[in-house]
Amino acid sequence: MTKDRVNERIGSRIRKYRKRIGMTQTELAKAVGYTSSGMMSQVENGLVGVEISKLQKIAKILGVHPGALITFEEFDDRSLAALMKFEHLLMAKPKPKYLDAILALIKDEENG
Repeated sequence: MTKDRVNERIGSRIRKYRKRIGMTQTELAKAVGYTSSGMMSQVENGLVGVEISKLQKIAKILGVHPGALITFEEFDDRSLAALMKFEHLLMAKPKPKYLDAILALIKDEENG
């Protein structure tokens, strides 16, 4: 997949989740730190890429996991919520006792 197609996919996902929460391009641009809504428009239209730090900030503002913006798979709301809960488990201090068991199950599943 070309860089342009990746930018288009990410941009369309950002637009989708932004509209879902009823936020304007101007509001999102300002929250992310862009100086104009024109830059957000270019991102959403796939004309320019978005820095990882900005992508993470956009995901947080939109209430989605960053993976939902960059993956090639579509996530429903339930899957997104589960992904975000799992990320919180991975980042928790101290780690929950059952986390190692969950990670072992995932590893077993990957190994077939």
